[in-house]
Amino acid sequence: MASKAPKSPAKKPAVKAAPAAKKTAARKPAAAKAPPKAAAPKAPPAKTASRGRDPAAIAMLKADHRAVSALFKEFEDASDKRKLEIARETSQMLKVHTTIEEEIFYPAIKDKIEEGMVNEGVVEHASAKDLIAQIDGMTGDEELFDAKVTVLGELIEHHVEEEEEEMFKQAKASGVDLDVLGEQMAARKAELEGDKSFSLTGWLKGLTER
Repeated sequence: MASKAPKSPAKKPAVKAAPAAKKTAARKPAAAKAPPKAAAPKAPPAKTASRGRDPAAIAMLKADHRAVSALFKEFEDASDKRKLEIARETSQMLKVHTTIEEEIFYPAIKDKIEEGMVNEGVVEHASAKDLIAQIDGMTGDEELFDAKVTVLGELIEHHVEEEEEEMFKQAKASGVDLDVLGEQMAARKAELEGDKSFSLTGWLKGLTER
């Protein structure tokens, strides 16, 4: 009886190898973005002498106007003692101011602006000088003291309005170098303010010659 061939061992199913992981290209880190360039600052507009400021001569006269106006305003509600102090301060300031205008400013612009305008300014100065002379001789106790200072303030207010609204505008368009003129006026102002004799008699020029 033929012997049976031995059975071959059962073949185990082949284990499929796990698919190899796909190689992924290493990503390069994104380059940092450069910060946006700041816009170059714009150059400021060129300044011109005629924009944004008054020339020196006009600026000086306007500053005097504002200072005197503030004193007259203060006078309205001041004590009797303070009123006398204000009268002395305004008188001194107006003496210097009118002298500078008559000696330097008016002659420089007289032929460059409307005819007769400077002469009118001189006449208004004379009226103010009349009142200043009277106020200088008062003690503050007189019945008419307040009235005279008040009238002086009104006269000066009218004078200032005409100068700033008409004369100064024409002067700025006249072609006169008002910055150089302002330097001359500043030097003369310092000289007058330091001259004690001027406040007594020197400012009366023009008043006594009428």
